[in-house]
Amino acid sequence: MKKVLLLAVFTAGVVFGANAQDKKVSWGVRAGMNLSNIHDKYTGELGTGESKSDYEQDFKTRVGFNLGVVMDWNITKNFTIQPGLYFTTRGGKLKENDDDFKYKETWRASYLQLPILASYRFRVSDKVKWQINAGPYIACGLGGKVKWEGTYAGETEKGDYKLFKTTDSDDDEEVGGVKRFDAGLSFGTGVSINKVYIGVSYDLGLANILNDKQWGKDYKARNRNFAITVGYNF
Repeated sequence: MKKVLLLAVFTAGVVFGANAQDKKVSWGVRAGMNLSNIHDKYTGELGTGESKSDYEQDFKTRVGFNLGVVMDWNITKNFTIQPGLYFTTRGGKLKENDDDFKYKETWRASYLQLPILASYRFRVSDKVKWQINAGPYIACGLGGKVKWEGTYAGETEKGDYKLFKTTDSDDDEEVGGVKRFDAGLSFGTGVSINKVYIGVSYDLGLANILNDKQWGKDYKARNRNFAITVGYNF
């Protein structure tokens, strides 16, 4: 996985550098708010009276952020290839509230993400352009934690553990068991007004981020993220 990511980053660097002096190339910076979630699914056999909801968890949205740089490589007047490199956050929240038991858990992860988007631009006026973006992305987890807090019979306990740490030991439960590699598709649309960019995007994770040895092969989870982004085009 590390070799794949390094190769992708190196390739992007070569493309950026080779076209740095090309008049068809321009640069931009981006920053925004993330609304991330985790989509989990159980595909194993069910026992008598069981349903998939007995295994699947109801993750809630977690607010985060993204920060990055993009390059516009103009292929034609209206069509552009747009690689980018982002620091971005992912995760989700779990909550359980019963009469005598309350529990909450937050997954917090940070990634270095490399999208390569195809972008089509529509000229609305001399100062306004509307664009539609779509393409693949790969990402590498840089760090993350799971924070939890439980209350039972008036007693509260809390703690945290590393999200990307994995183990083969059945005795060690204080690990997240999440893979660092992620990949998927990104879709978005936005408007450029002069040099200012405002847009929205959605990242559809396709890679299972859970370690099979810890979670089993029947339970899978994938990242989801909706982002509202602003930026400046140089």
